[in-house]
Amino acid sequence: MWFNLAWFGIELRRGPVALPDGRVASVQRFVEQGRGFMESDIEAMLAEQMKILQNTVTLHRDLQEQGQIEVSVSPHAHPIAPLLVDTERATVDRPSASLPKPFAQRISKHRSRPPSRSIATGSGGHRAGCGQRRARWRSA
Repeated sequence: MWFNLAWFGIELRRGPVALPDGRVASVQRFVEQGRGFMESDIEAMLAEQMKILQNTVTLHRDLQEQGQIEVSVSPHAHPIAPLLVDTERATVDRPSASLPKPFAQRISKHRSRPPSRSIATGSGGHRAGCGQRRARWRSA
């Protein structure tokens, strides 16, 4: 129980928080209880967690539209896409790094999804969830 409670923001641990869909979430009662949790408590905490998860994309979309946050996007299934394209990128922050044979050359015959397609898929997911095309890619 405490493993999950520790991941809730302080606002949710201190009291109710209004969510974009009009519902309210809080885990304050579990924090105050402290121990002796029953199965029903765990289920109730997971229900609060689910309410928050169901509002995450909406909240981030709203904050982005208001200019309060900038969303960064990683290529779908390829967080290391720059290294797949150019292994030499590993030396950007470590000039003395020992490098293998360029990765892109080793897998070119076996690659089922090129990094460019993964970047497009990741950007498409951002567009679908947040309704905007613009996002930064910070995976490298």
